[in-house]
Formats: sequence, C-alpha cells, structure tokens
Amino acid sequence: MTGGPSRIVFDRPAFWLLLFAAYGAAISVIRLSTPWLIEGDEAESFLWSLDLAWGYGVQPPLYAWVQWGLMRIFGEGLVAVTVMRSLCLAAIYGAGFLLARRFAGVAVAGMAALT
Repeated sequence: MTGGPSRIVFDRPAFWLLLFAAYGAAISVIRLSTPWLIEGDEAESFLWSLDLAWGYGVQPPLYAWVQWGLMRIFGEGLVAVTVMRSLCLAAIYGAGFLLARRFAGVAVAGMAALT
C-alpha cells in the first residue's frame, strides 16, 4: 500500500465535499453568532427579494427569486441571507472541484477548489 492513511483520505471526493460543507456551516454559525448587519450588495439584494419581479435594475431576477424562496422558508432576515450565501459558496466550491477533477486527481482538485 502506497501513500499512507492521509493519502487515502485526500483521495476521496467525499472528504473534500464534506470539507466544503463544514466550511460553509462554520461561516454561517460565525455570521449568525455575531451582531453583523446586512450591508452593501446583500442589503440591495435583500430589498429586491421582498417581492418577485421580472428584473431588478440591470440585474436578472434569478438570485433575488432564490432569495425570495429562502425568505419564505427562513423568514425575512439575516438567516435567509446567510443561507443564500452558504449555498452560493457550496455551489462555487463544488463546481470548482468538479471542473478541476476533469483535469487532475481528487487531491489536486480539492486543493484547486480551495484556492
């Protein structure tokens, strides 16, 4: 057997996907446990997502529509905004991992997604 136990763990896609999920969960817990306010772009998208429309300024409606749906589930507040951010981060990390996986091994793809 080559590589040792750490090599075996890093060569499993489930390890990297769980690591991305744990990172998103940790960021969400930190964000919800501190007295942060919704500012900047998040505040704008929060206001846009209070009702459904075909367009929001120069932006297409998809992000605001997903945020609207999350606000129906989690209520209008920081929790829905935080869940939206975590879902977007998970999608970005997952897509980066899957894209890098086409060109490299699992461990390299995981590190590429993290960078």
